[in-house]
Amino acid sequence: MPVSNCWLAILFSFCFLLGGCASDVENHPKQNEKPALDESPVDHDQAEDPEVLFRRLDDTMSRWSDARERGDHGWIHALERELRELAISNMTILTRWLQGEDGGRRVVAAMALGFSRDSRVLSPLLIAIQDDDSYVRSNALIGIGLVHDPDTPVDPILEALSDKDPAVRLAAAYCLGEIVPPKSDGGALVPLMKVLRTEVEDSVKNHAVMSLGHLGNHMAVPTIISSTLFSENPDLRVNSVVALGKIKDRRAVIPLVKLLDDQKRSVRQVAEEALAAITGEDYGSNRKAWDRWVEDNRNSLD
Repeated sequence: MPVSNCWLAILFSFCFLLGGCASDVENHPKQNEKPALDESPVDHDQAEDPEVLFRRLDDTMSRWSDARERGDHGWIHALERELRELAISNMTILTRWLQGEDGGRRVVAAMALGFSRDSRVLSPLLIAIQDDDSYVRSNALIGIGLVHDPDTPVDPILEALSDKDPAVRLAAAYCLGEIVPPKSDGGALVPLMKVLRTEVEDSVKNHAVMSLGHLGNHMAVPTIISSTLFSENPDLRVNSVVALGKIKDRRAVIPLVKLLDDQKRSVRQVAEEALAAITGEDYGSNRKAWDRWVEDNRNSLD
């Protein structure tokens, strides 16, 4: 049963999520209230022919990931609505797929159930992160993150940070940023900082630093500065800068000023935005103006 590789493998390094990494913490979905437990009947046991449902989910999730990569927010929201309707109206059959023997269907169901944003899917998804198939484990972690339930048990997600498959570790790092409320620890802070110090895959570190930015805990600032802010990987530099801009700790100002001379325009641009967010000043790319500001305010930057 074929499944589109662009979202199944997850080894696209979650680039479809990077388009949203610079959004304000206040607009992050996990700021919403806990997903309501919908007591209404779902899917009438089987709302759609299984083969048709499989193809629709495969196609729609492929188009969703393409839209995320393009940053096409109109299509993203439209496809997420379609996927939510499909997941809700077929919840029972998707749960059966997740618990069944067909590997392709387990992979599809693991992510699709998350689009329901219904807390009832968390129990089977938490079991699925122990699946023998790494694709299922990865997609189950993504599905858990998509539900955005702050009451999700964190310990199984933390264990997945040590998975042998980097795609699973990546998905776990993403998931923690979606389920742990901002300005809190939830047991995720120290493990995510450890990822920045010890992980060998930049794609995993990318999502760990993004999640640290969502958490907004000032304790992460020294680790971000020392471990990833000056990485040779420009995407990792960008996401580290964005994270520091969300945390808004003045200890990041001097390192961020240095990045105004970065060779990559994308890094320079987010550094300007982060500096404005942290200081309340807007000197844009004017390095001399920022240097003067640092000298005038040095005592408050420690």
